[in-house]
Amino acid sequence: MYLHHSFTNIKEKDASFAPLSPTEYNILSPIGKFSYRICRSWYGCGWLYLKEMWFKWEFFPSPQRTPKDSKAFLKDRIQLALFVSFWFSLLVWFSVARGENILIMLITGFFLPQLISILFNWFYHASTAYSP
Repeated sequence: MYLHHSFTNIKEKDASFAPLSPTEYNILSPIGKFSYRICRSWYGCGWLYLKEMWFKWEFFPSPQRTPKDSKAFLKDRIQLALFVSFWFSLLVWFSVARGENILIMLITGFFLPQLISILFNWFYHASTAYSP
């Protein structure tokens, strides 16, 4: 049987966010400590998801986390960049064509849906993280 989070909080096995040792925590900068403490709380799941999953896994993976098929990964990132560029361009085009405010269109047509997605993950993980 496969479990999606079968190694939660086990170093070298947890893909997302294993806890730091006291020594590792003490090495962090004050901002790093603040971010770490936020990420380890029930209300910090959104920040954790954005910081640890999206930036460290999806956008800028370290050499240890780089996917085995680098060509497929690069192709996927290019497709994602093209998709987001197309999405932005379409929103800008529609706002100009309709005489709407471009910033309002980008906020409501792109950033708001992304925020809703992050909040969904935040609330979902917060509600399941502390259940018995």
